[in-house]
Amino acid sequence: MEPVKSSAMPAASQPPSPNQLGVASQRLPIRFTGSGSAYFRIWAVDLLLIVLTLSLYLPFARARRLAYFHSHTLVGRDPLSFHANPWQMFRAHLLLLLLGGALWAVTHLWPSLNGPSILLALALWPWMMHAALRFRMAHTHWRGLPMGFIGSLSGIYGSFWPLAVPLVPAAVALTLIMGLDKVNDPLSPSLFGPGALFLFAMGVAGLMLPWVGLRFMRYVQSGYTYGQERTHMNLAAGAFYAFSFKVVVYAMLALVLLGMVLWGVAWWWPHRGYLLLLLVVLVNGVLPALVWPYILARRQNMVWSNTRSQRVRFESQLRFPALLRLTLGNLLLVLLTLGLYWPVARIRTTRMRLEAVSVEITGEVGGAALATSTPDAWADGAVHMLGVDIGI
Repeated sequence: MEPVKSSAMPAASQPPSPNQLGVASQRLPIRFTGSGSAYFRIWAVDLLLIVLTLSLYLPFARARRLAYFHSHTLVGRDPLSFHANPWQMFRAHLLLLLLGGALWAVTHLWPSLNGPSILLALALWPWMMHAALRFRMAHTHWRGLPMGFIGSLSGIYGSFWPLAVPLVPAAVALTLIMGLDKVNDPLSPSLFGPGALFLFAMGVAGLMLPWVGLRFMRYVQSGYTYGQERTHMNLAAGAFYAFSFKVVVYAMLALVLLGMVLWGVAWWWPHRGYLLLLLVVLVNGVLPALVWPYILARRQNMVWSNTRSQRVRFESQLRFPALLRLTLGNLLLVLLTLGLYWPVARIRTTRMRLEAVSVEITGEVGGAALATSTPDAWADGAVHMLGVDIGI
């Protein structure tokens, strides 16, 4: 992180290492003291109230969850804290319900508008992520000082703009497809042109994802602040592309493994109904449980071990085999308990991920926090409702 003087400050250059500063440094381990049984009680009460209030209690539940996880995350001996006003989050939740209902009505009453609606949602996505990061960090404190996020709105759009090149033609093609009279006939010649354009554009977008993902992570990791410190991520493009290639190879190997399992079961017990059920379980449950821990462990280590500021640096040593065993065990127990083990599984996963990270501080950090405007809660709620985790 480099000292921040104004919100218009350009992205930080590579900060010096702690040894170059010539001051004593200390390594602070991160510990997570959350309890599965305690969080289960919070989760059960929140779930009941969410159901009884038809989701109106959701922002209060989210505020309780964030406060619980923050207060049980200790950096050194000092816990984090979360101070957002749940009523502000509640007003944002009502606005999101209205907007979501309007979008649902438009897409169902006028199917030909699906393409423009998707394009509009994608255009708003960077704005929501930017606002959610500002809201979450502005209400997170450590040692009495708030953290912050000062990445610019133009910066996040700058990281995502290349995706507009393939996604705009894809949205146009989807609009043409939905507007055709013979859309229910997949072999209709009128579908060939728009269909081919849509598939080609989505293929190009898929190939561009590693590059865009790297640009986005550089933007995020270079915008965190604490006092007068600002983070910077020095991650080479080659390392990230190699990681993306390994993810594809690992996912293909996992698919081959699950295919062999399915073939073995079909040879031993050739009942099609059960085989279809097994296929659904393998694709929707086991495959993500095999692939996601690899992505999570490698990405966390790569990103946070290359994130630092002038006086602070991070190191992550999350082990993929350990995370894989934990994830598969959690999945099995969640299935056996019909979902009741999920809160305990979340506590166990959070503990492993957080305690793999340590923070090295050189000298003293802190000082007056950068003054910024108070961010709104609506975007944080939108990102949460879409299932996106913006924390570690």
